[in-house]
Amino acid sequence: MSRRVFHIIASLLVLSLTAQAADKVTVRVSPPQEAVVGEPFRIQLIVSDKASDPQWTFPSGLEVLYGPAVSRSSSTSIINGKMSRSSSTSFTYTLMADHAGSYSLPSATVKVGGATYRSGATTFKVYEPSAVSPGASGSSVSGDDGEGKGKISEAEAVHLSNDALQVVANVSKTTVYEQEALLVTYKLYSRYQGIQIESANFPEYDGFVKQEIPQSGPLQLDIEQYRGKNYYTVTLLRQLLFPQKPGKLSVPSGSFGLLVTVPSQNNDPDDFFSGFFDSYQRVRKKVTTKPFTVNVKPLPTPKPDDFTGAVGNFKLTSDGLHQSAKTGESVQMKLTLSGEGNLKLSTLPEVQWPEGFEVYDPQEEDDIQVTAGGASGWKSIEYFAIPRYEGTYTIPEVTFSYFDPNTGSYKREVIPAQKIQVEKGNGSAVSDGSAFGSRDALKRLGNDIRYLKPTGSLTHLSRVSLRTYWLLYGVVLLVGVIAFFLIRTRRAGSVENSHNRARRAGKMARKYLKLAEKERAKGDNMAYYEALLNGLNSYLCAKLHIPPSDLSKERIAEVMRANGLSDELVSRTLSVQSDLELARFAPSEEGGLRDELYKTSSEVIDGIEASKIKIID
Repeated sequence: MSRRVFHIIASLLVLSLTAQAADKVTVRVSPPQEAVVGEPFRIQLIVSDKASDPQWTFPSGLEVLYGPAVSRSSSTSIINGKMSRSSSTSFTYTLMADHAGSYSLPSATVKVGGATYRSGATTFKVYEPSAVSPGASGSSVSGDDGEGKGKISEAEAVHLSNDALQVVANVSKTTVYEQEALLVTYKLYSRYQGIQIESANFPEYDGFVKQEIPQSGPLQLDIEQYRGKNYYTVTLLRQLLFPQKPGKLSVPSGSFGLLVTVPSQNNDPDDFFSGFFDSYQRVRKKVTTKPFTVNVKPLPTPKPDDFTGAVGNFKLTSDGLHQSAKTGESVQMKLTLSGEGNLKLSTLPEVQWPEGFEVYDPQEEDDIQVTAGGASGWKSIEYFAIPRYEGTYTIPEVTFSYFDPNTGSYKREVIPAQKIQVEKGNGSAVSDGSAFGSRDALKRLGNDIRYLKPTGSLTHLSRVSLRTYWLLYGVVLLVGVIAFFLIRTRRAGSVENSHNRARRAGKMARKYLKLAEKERAKGDNMAYYEALLNGLNSYLCAKLHIPPSDLSKERIAEVMRANGLSDELVSRTLSVQSDLELARFAPSEEGGLRDELYKTSSEVIDGIEASKIKIID
């Protein structure tokens, strides 16, 4: 009885595994990596289960030399007491094309356990044979220095021509306007597949600002016809260049150290196997790109008064501003610049707020993608202001001029002037310490004052004797002298304490940074940003001798510039402070942003620590 139960359970287990496998059956096509007219190549149909009866119709121009060759594999594994089983079947066809072009293969069908499954359609290219066919020595591009794969020789040891291995700098255009983007692509052309990149020294760009286009994945070899020959190609780097000045700007050569595996002929007549097996040799070769020159045309003159250097095609929009508001309540206005061009280098226009508005530091954001088509996206600046008084106010029009290289002319985006009606709010209407809520209240002030009339009676002091008077006068003078020296001593001690705090500021900042690391390890993003911001603000107060009540971006910039710190360090300090303030209220889950803010805060602290700071009154 027990044996029968065991067989039933085993059969059910096998059936369940088979059903699970059938639910996950996939059929895919593996196209050839390379295909040349008149040369055999292989194409595979791969099924993730035991399959049979493949049905596949090939288009005209493709001849089936052999196939399908069937290969099956299966495996069983037990992990944590759970058994899993997998199997696969591959059908390999050997084909040959009679003409070059793009071939589309229809779907293929196979049978798995009585059910029919279908693959997707696929497309691949067949190239014309060149004068000399590319070598077949592997199929990889690597940035590592391989070892133990044969003898390594210099390029001169074997005949490796210059056109067999080269890196070409392709430039999208050689005549542009100042600040107009151009694309430069560095592409490797090789007659052989087995390539390793040992070193890559791309040129420096004098007179250009570069923006690198990120790679979409690992380097992959493709086949391309270049100057009448077939090459294995790979794109090494793509960059957008923005010329910063007019004239002829030259880009020097780049140099690359390559290690390539090439076939070598065994000429030993005593070696019986030399006629049956190929031998290979690894060759080092240094290649350089050709320098190129870009003709940069100056921007036309005269330039608009509101032109700040934007070149491309842009649109300026506004949002968030309402026509009515109340005193003491926040008013918002957001400007967004979108389009394509030197967006990262463009400066957004500034909103001129009318008198009577208390304006806070604006918040800036951007989302810019750098692709082969150019730099595009948007950047915005959002203003926050509080009206102090009642009345009707006008926000002046906002203009933004840019140069359009397609038309060769300047264009202007305009945000029309907007009126705001400010009514009295529930709270105090003034934020500067005054007790008056409108301009008219200041005019009524004189009518509310009543002056005191002097009387004719003498004060008690007039009846004090002359001796007593001088005695009191001397006591007051003595007390004044003592108070003067006490205040002076206290101020000196305060200055000394300020210098002591400045010397300890670095250690205090490091403690906050360690605290931030602990909060991040706990997964508390809000506490992490809070610790970073408190550490940075406390450090700036102590190091720059700024009281916490007087800590503002204007004061920070004033003290840093007065001490000779660079504008770049000042800008980075204010930027990371703003980013931390924003992140504290809207914590980001992105690890990259957390790391970047931590790194920038540390670099700002290190930069200020390296400078000698004096007290600025």
